Amino acid sequence: MIGVFFLLFSKSMGKVVGWLRAFGALTILLALLASNTPGRIGLIPSASADPEVEDPIPAAIDEKGLDALRGVPQPLGKLVRVDIPDTVSHFPHRPEYVYLPPAWFASKQPPQLPAVMMIAGQGDSPEYWARNGQAVQIANDFAAEHGGNAPILVFVDFGGYSNADTECVNGPRGNAEDHLTKEVPQFIVSKFGASPAASSWGLVGWSMGGTCAVTLAVTHPEQFSGFVDIVGFLRPSLGEDADTLGELFGGNKAAYDQHDNLAVMAQRGHYPRTAGWFQVTGHPGRVNEAKSDSDPNVWVDPDSTNAATTLCEAGRKVGIACSVYVGPGRHLWPFARSTFADSLPWLAGYLHTPGVPEIPLVPSDI
Repeated sequence: MIGVFFLLFSKSMGKVVGWLRAFGALTILLALLASNTPGRIGLIPSASADPEVEDPIPAAIDEKGLDALRGVPQPLGKLVRVDIPDTVSHFPHRPEYVYLPPAWFASKQPPQLPAVMMIAGQGDSPEYWARNGQAVQIANDFAAEHGGNAPILVFVDFGGYSNADTECVNGPRGNAEDHLTKEVPQFIVSKFGASPAASSWGLVGWSMGGTCAVTLAVTHPEQFSGFVDIVGFLRPSLGEDADTLGELFGGNKAAYDQHDNLAVMAQRGHYPRTAGWFQVTGHPGRVNEAKSDSDPNVWVDPDSTNAATTLCEAGRKVGIACSVYVGPGRHLWPFARSTFADSLPWLAGYLHTPGVPEIPLVPSDI
């Protein structure tokens, strides 16, 4: 009788194990497909296929550790972990980070430096630009060539603890826009002495963050003047218009229209001092590329390319200086890193970083 029991038990367990193996294989297959499927990359974690996602974040210090460093020259800038109050937005955000260049520590009274908001891709947490994007190392290298001067970098949270796709707007998924426009700048100015002038505030965005950079720049020119959009899209979107209107804006058509970047620019009519750097992936020198022109080292994304050219053309009509650049690479963090390094000399000069000359944008590649 016991032998029969064990025989039946082993057969049933064999079926369970076989089912679990099949389920596990299916799960792995779906995960692999999700992480390697091109398309509307902004709707999935931008680093999902990035083998460097586990890079260690540069050592961050707490705010309380800054007092002892004021007036003590530092060979490198410092990354500071901050907790920015959400008294206006009530947006439940995660810890955010601020990079302070060596010039900030050179005297007891820090200079009034410009600031750049660093916005990562959908699914990324605030420190991704510092970790995967190596923005701290890039800024330190830049500062070493400019007497310790570089912009303050602010690594912001746009997804909150739920890591939602907010597209940096206010809505059912949280008041991300209020956090980024009514809390972050005010905190950076009051806590670190950054310049409050719009002419000294910039935005750098990667993937969905690139869309955010453009949207914040054109809807809030009184706060931001320079932006870098790295393979972003035309406007805040969840893919389908109905989904965007309902899930992102809670059915508020007026709010939806107020974040249509093309319509916003046309309605404002003129931007006295706004400029942007658009960067897309592709083969330099080629025109009208399709996705089929992609290869293992270069992803061609007509959606982001068309968005960049359309936004830049519309921007020029209302006084926004801009250029669209094409570079070899894939929709992964190494491309974001190289673009930030390439664009920083222009952006730092445009934002009036001390000791950094202002240089014009090079004409567009396309």
